[in-house]
Amino acid sequence: MRKAITITAVLILTTPLALSQDLKSPHAGQEKREIKPLSGEKIQEYLSGEGMGLAKAGELNHYPGPKHVLELAKELYLSKKQLFETEEIYNRMHGEAVGSED
Repeated sequence: MRKAITITAVLILTTPLALSQDLKSPHAGQEKREIKPLSGEKIQEYLSGEGMGLAKAGELNHYPGPKHVLELAKELYLSKKQLFETEEIYNRMHGEAVGSED
């Protein structure tokens, strides 16, 4: 009986504390987005051909995307031919990503 009283007292005392905690999710409000996991900014980046930040996997496996190769052209000592070919690849990929021919 004493154990039941102790448990009841603990529940009575701790319930208001539990209920008073902020129960908001860090994702609150995102359910109203057009594409729930993506902010408007991320959608615009995707639509403008900026990608989705998925280059990390390629880079970790020694396959950087053309945009990153162009950004590091000087450090990579690209020849004029390599630079031209990388620009061609980037322009083609970017055109396909945004649905136009650049």
